[in-house]
Amino acid sequence: MILRTQLTPIFDKYDIDVVLQGHDHTYSRSKLLYSDGLTHDNYSMPLNAEGTDYDWDHAQNTATGELYTLWPEKDKAEQAASKKKFVDGSKCYTIETTAGNTVIDPKGTLYMTANSASGSKFYELISSQQDFIAARSQNWLPSYSVITMTGDSFSIDTYQILDTDKTEKIDSTFTIQKTGTTTSSDTALTRAEAVTRLYNTAGAPDVSAAASFTDVSSDTSYTKAVTWAKSNNILKGVASGIFAPDQKLTRAQLATILYRYAQAKGISTSVSGTKFSSSSDAASVPAWAKTALQFSMDAGLLNGSTVNANGDVTATAMDFALTKLGEQ
Repeated sequence: MILRTQLTPIFDKYDIDVVLQGHDHTYSRSKLLYSDGLTHDNYSMPLNAEGTDYDWDHAQNTATGELYTLWPEKDKAEQAASKKKFVDGSKCYTIETTAGNTVIDPKGTLYMTANSASGSKFYELISSQQDFIAARSQNWLPSYSVITMTGDSFSIDTYQILDTDKTEKIDSTFTIQKTGTTTSSDTALTRAEAVTRLYNTAGAPDVSAAASFTDVSSDTSYTKAVTWAKSNNILKGVASGIFAPDQKLTRAQLATILYRYAQAKGISTSVSGTKFSSSSDAASVPAWAKTALQFSMDAGLLNGSTVNANGDVTATAMDFALTKLGEQ
């Protein structure tokens, strides 16, 4: 984590698909991650006062020299605030929206952390699962991963060794497939594509009712996503009974979807509106989108110095917004 802000842009630059790492003594598989494109501080681990070893209790800002407590003592509010500042400063990633355990031509990087293969040492999992982790486990048993590669695919399976000397899988197979073609993440999303990304981020919940939009049939790839969004009051359509699935999503529409999704998740949508108000085009924003745009801009979900309410939304921009919303 100390070098996260330095390494993430490098992995993006050189199109690294998978990072395999150990020494954590727990098992974890990340979601697909790439840089959020923002400017972040860099960190290092300082030496101790004698200069004989690392100071394992602190991280250090390489520019300012500020030290951050890595292991706060119980009931030490100042130490806890110090760690939070470091953790928040290290949130330099965007979570790529994907569905299932087979991904094709992903933009992001998969991070795998091995547990103990020998069973010599295990660590407790931290109490809450990080937003960037897709799966993790600590079963106090030796485990190992098997990688299968072809000319255009990478798959990883992880097993644990039982007391009976038999093995069992502790995670589903994860596969990355490469087609040799490049799918641009900077292409404008349609409304159907955007709602599908939101639906997958929410965990693709089961749905039963019909979408009740006249232009959404029961057998499209986005029917469940639209049905879920409408039933949760996240989506209302562009007109009575009309969803317009092939219409390009605008920033105003995205902000409205994010605002309603935040409310459905119990996330506070109360903001000052300062960033929105300082935008040169704030006065031209349609009334129906104003509150949602105030929230989305002030919460850091939308980038840019102007509102650009009618601007297109790319996959990268939506991934960024959903990642930052998850941090609220």
